[in-house]
Amino acid sequence: QKITDLARHYANSKWVSAQDQTNDAWVKAGNALHQSGCAGCHGPDGRKAEGMTPRLAGQPAAFIESMLKNYRNPKLKQPSQAMRVAAASLSPADMQTLAHYYASNPEASPGKAESAAPVALVDVSGIVKGCDGCHVDSDTDPLIAGQPEAYLRTVMQQFLDGTRDGPSMTKIMKKYDAAQIAS
Repeated sequence: QKITDLARHYANSKWVSAQDQTNDAWVKAGNALHQSGCAGCHGPDGRKAEGMTPRLAGQPAAFIESMLKNYRNPKLKQPSQAMRVAAASLSPADMQTLAHYYASNPEASPGKAESAAPVALVDVSGIVKGCDGCHVDSDTDPLIAGQPEAYLRTVMQQFLDGTRDGPSMTKIMKKYDAAQIAS
């Protein structure tokens, strides 16, 4: 329940975009790559955020580029087979241009909450402060406010149970019990 409540908190939070400086030529090339391969899942502008599809528009370029590299690394646990396949065909230059395209597209607005936000079972204000330390105004970490609740809940659970790699997140998630994560 804690993962659910924490995911719900961020899913119902106002989306805030990265304020990256981007390269216009890379943005144009990244847009072409997005339209030819990514738009089917992430929407025509990278703003689709529902179910297990995270919003990419407005994410920090360094974060997007590092995640694409992670999906190509067979030694890392990244559960999304679709993303492993998609990233396999990308060159380092492709990853860089996609990252700049998404970072240049900050006009994303939060998606509709998946469900009414019930009162959290436990107080998550202390946890939220810790999460916000990395996930607000970051150049390297994902911005999580306004992402789909189901996506956030699943990713947190994956870090907790070890099916997704991320040394710092795995360590962080182990600090919380099930009720705290859900909240």
